[in-house]
Amino acid sequence: MAMLALGRRYGAAWIHRHLKRVMGERAEQRVQRWYNQYGMAALFLSRFLPGIRAVVPPLAGAIRVPLGGAIAAIAIASTIWYASLALIAYRLGSQWDRIMEAMKQFQMVAAIVAGAIVAVGFLVWYVVRRRRQA
Repeated sequence: MAMLALGRRYGAAWIHRHLKRVMGERAEQRVQRWYNQYGMAALFLSRFLPGIRAVVPPLAGAIRVPLGGAIAAIAIASTIWYASLALIAYRLGSQWDRIMEAMKQFQMVAAIVAGAIVAVGFLVWYVVRRRRQA
């Protein structure tokens, strides 16, 4: 919401000056086109896209997207996003012992494979070195 407010307060020119390398040259036109084509659904869906989720709210403020709809779209999408993350974390936490056991098994297999690769590499190096000396 703070980024939306900054976009409304300072406008597109200020955002372009300060965030040009992050957003790119035509970000404002893209956001305007998405909003014109899809309305609040574009703002809602942008909250689920990494990278874009940080850029769209200030641009939405800068292009003067209606404040009530923007707040609703961002709030609902953020609630879904963070509730999903919390649910996933809860599920992982409840299965932590099984996850750790699987990680131990994976680490053991990875260590054996890495050791075998190092041993084969050393053997190849040793054989090539002995042939050059002979």
